[in-house]
Parts: sequence; structure tokens; C-alpha cells
Amino acid sequence: MKKFFEPLTEEFTKKQMVVNIIGALGVLPCIMLFHKGYGLWIGLGALLLWWLLVLFVYLTYRYIKNK
Repeated sequence: MKKFFEPLTEEFTKKQMVVNIIGALGVLPCIMLFHKGYGLWIGLGALLLWWLLVLFVYLTYRYIKNK
């Protein structure tokens, strides 16, 4: 597990900036959910799930690349 989360302890790089931007783009569908009437908590939950999915894909990519 330590090797899986190791990329998060490195200095902030351009790759991590791209991951953060992609994660932040999850706000757009969450705003649409909020305006459709699903509520604030559903939108925030969707944003959290999106961000975790992006982070998991990035960490899996780095883990396989460094293996």
C-alpha cells in the first residue's frame, strides 16, 4: 500500500496539476445535478466520487508504470 500512495508524497509536478484540473472538472456535472433538483448533498457526493475515481486511476497508472 505504501508504494501505491507514494506518488502523492512527491513534489507537485505538472502531471499532478493535470490530475487536479481533471478532478476539478467534476464540478460541472455536480452543478447540473444540483440545478435539476437532486440537492446539494447529492451534488457534493458526486463530486467526491468523481475526484476519488480520478485519483484512483492516476495512482493505479503510476503504480503500474513504476512496477
